[in-house]
Amino acid sequence: MLRQVIYCGQPHINKFILTNFPDTIEQAKAFENDCSKLTAMIFPTANEYEVEIKSTSHFGLESLF
Repeated sequence: MLRQVIYCGQPHINKFILTNFPDTIEQAKAFENDCSKLTAMIFPTANEYEVEIKSTSHFGLESLF
């Protein structure tokens, strides 16, 4: 399903959010190898109304885990 979205050729629908994924660095690497590059990860904060967004271009995947 994700490959159809990513490679559909329509740039306005090639973005998506995966919730509760990835749990491990291995899952993140497998996703990047098999599907698409992760561009950012969203993390909860102590404040229930805020999240922290980390771009994978500024942080390597390993530093996010």
